[in-house]
Amino acid sequence: MNHGNGMPGISDTELIRVYEDENLAKIYGKYRLPYCSSVPKEIMQFMREKSPANNQDGRYARMLDVGCGCGTLSTQMFSKYFQSILGVDISEAKIRQAKLLNKSENITFEVIHSHKFPVEDNSIDLITSGTSIHFLDIKEFEKECQRVLKPGGICAAFALNSRRARSINIHENDSSCISLEPMIDQFFVDIEAHPSNFESLDGNRPIFDRIQNPSKRWLKEIVSEKELSLQKIKDTFQTTGEYVMMKKRKLTVDPLEILAQNIEKGLQLDQALVDEDIMLSVELVMSTFVFIKDYLN
Repeated sequence: MNHGNGMPGISDTELIRVYEDENLAKIYGKYRLPYCSSVPKEIMQFMREKSPANNQDGRYARMLDVGCGCGTLSTQMFSKYFQSILGVDISEAKIRQAKLLNKSENITFEVIHSHKFPVEDNSIDLITSGTSIHFLDIKEFEKECQRVLKPGGICAAFALNSRRARSINIHENDSSCISLEPMIDQFFVDIEAHPSNFESLDGNRPIFDRIQNPSKRWLKEIVSEKELSLQKIKDTFQTTGEYVMMKKRKLTVDPLEILAQNIEKGLQLDQALVDEDIMLSVELVMSTFVFIKDYLN
């Protein structure tokens, strides 16, 4: 599949600036789909197998969530497993939202302005990056993981993608199913997305290939289904930074409306229905890879 690499898309600097948008931070926290609860369970099971927690309460000491966004997705779901969690992001707007939405006393958030993590050497049990590692300099990221993780500490990177959809509660006997992947891929081409976004759409496979640590491995792919209205799907994709930036210009064609129309056509839905009334069962796929500090063959 052609993911648009080499397209004129936005620059790294423009990408950083768009994620500073205050309105984007608010809708990001409101509309982004939550991760399946199996995600932290799978990661923590892997951790316990490799290095059991030493604390009496069964919790590990410290976790670092890199690219935490508004904190409601990849950060808060790990709260019960750690005594202390720090979420970091380059976006001041998102960190402000993260602090407002924080429900856990053991979680704090901080803005970072470089590839350096604001923690001490050999101090972190787990580093996570939820649908954000594609924005990072992988060589610098891996170097910092090696610095701040405790010996035997683990890094886990995961990405959420929508794979298939079928219509429900519209045609009683309709069991049609479509692949969402080419439609979403085209949406990212249409909004001239930064090339890194296509790596996330590939389930982080290109990033996994660039990781040098020989301990790297994929965890079990987590597949779940979620009932979503077509409007909810549109709400989710309107949180894409490049789309927000494009919307500020006068558009003759809205790529988000094209995405919705493609879904309707693919499922042969009545396009007279309003988006809120079109209910779909969407297959969500969570791809997760891990690696361990100071791995020895």
